[in-house]
Amino acid sequence: MGIVSSRRFRLRTWLLVAIAVLTVVGAPRAQSTSPSHRARLSADLSWLLTRASASRTRVLVDGSRASLTDLVTRHRVSVVRWLDNGAVLALNPQELAALSLDPVVDHLSGDLPVRPSMVVSNGATLADKARTGGAGLLGLGAVPGVTGAGIVVAVIDSGIAPHAALAGKVIANVSLVTGDPRVTDVFGHGTHVAGIIAGTGAAATRVTTLFNGGIAPGAQLVNVRVLGADGSGLTSDVIAGIDWVIANRARYNIRVINLSLGHPVTEPALTDPLCQAVARATAQGIVVVASAGNDGMTADGRTVLGSIVSPGNSPFALTVGALDTWGTPGRSDDTVATYSSRGPVGNPHDVSTWELKPDLVAPGNAIVSTMSKSASLWKQYPDRQVPGKGGSCARRFRTCCCASS
Repeated sequence: MGIVSSRRFRLRTWLLVAIAVLTVVGAPRAQSTSPSHRARLSADLSWLLTRASASRTRVLVDGSRASLTDLVTRHRVSVVRWLDNGAVLALNPQELAALSLDPVVDHLSGDLPVRPSMVVSNGATLADKARTGGAGLLGLGAVPGVTGAGIVVAVIDSGIAPHAALAGKVIANVSLVTGDPRVTDVFGHGTHVAGIIAGTGAAATRVTTLFNGGIAPGAQLVNVRVLGADGSGLTSDVIAGIDWVIANRARYNIRVINLSLGHPVTEPALTDPLCQAVARATAQGIVVVASAGNDGMTADGRTVLGSIVSPGNSPFALTVGALDTWGTPGRSDDTVATYSSRGPVGNPHDVSTWELKPDLVAPGNAIVSTMSKSASLWKQYPDRQVPGKGGSCARRFRTCCCASS
């Protein structure tokens, strides 16, 4: 009897243990499908949910082609554009709300417009000394000049127009502008940036002596057009441009990406699709240089802290702010330009997340560089042009140098 009772006791004990284990194991399963799940939304999309509107907006979502195909089929929504690591969907507020409750969706971001900002230049950076190098003492300790030779920079911007100071510099062209395959610069910003990076000063001597070449005249360029004729573009176009550079980095030996553009920060860099694209590029060994932005001052002259734009807020980007040299080559009177965006970046309500930005500053006022005469910037700001003597710029070249501020 004792033996039989003991066995019955053990059997009941194991049954209780089994029931307890099944109860514990089953609990998380029910929790994972709980309707309490809600994807994180960027600030612009959170605002959109408060509106009673039937119109659709462009929304970025991460995921593989297969998983996102299942997602859009389930929710019966439209794909506007496929990206290498996600897609752009067209959603109204009701569809956005429904999609945010889907367990497979982690976060959703608005496909925001991006605009250019001019912040990198030759100026008082001592670049001329870096290009010349140092002879050393009696030949000892000589430092070779650094001109950017052997380096290819991808200029992700409004395109690059033909210019004498950029002859032979551009080794590849591509347009990722939605609905516009043109690779030339209709707006003018990209050509200006290209001259600042790698323009040849000798080619512009008969245009204006104020242009003496770019920071790295030995470098070559890849023209990645992502901004349209009015200078604006979509975040998804910029992401597509970055992914194109990543895919073609070995083919063209691209070592640097220049992003003199951005949009206001609406979510942490960790989930921001544009910042995620920057992280992918740096993971492949590409240096990403991004502008800090031009939002450092209000209309009434007050300084705005925490105004760095995306993707300049990315910890993986080398973020550049604008410096005012006050028209002198010396550095003692240099100050950060009043309009230049400032840090910190991170959650404004959590000091522990703050990071210092920008990483450096460079001259950004009244910079003379290459410009296309057919571009809209040339026509909009005639008072900021620096033509050559006797109109030689207009006669001799289809493109010109100009000063921007």
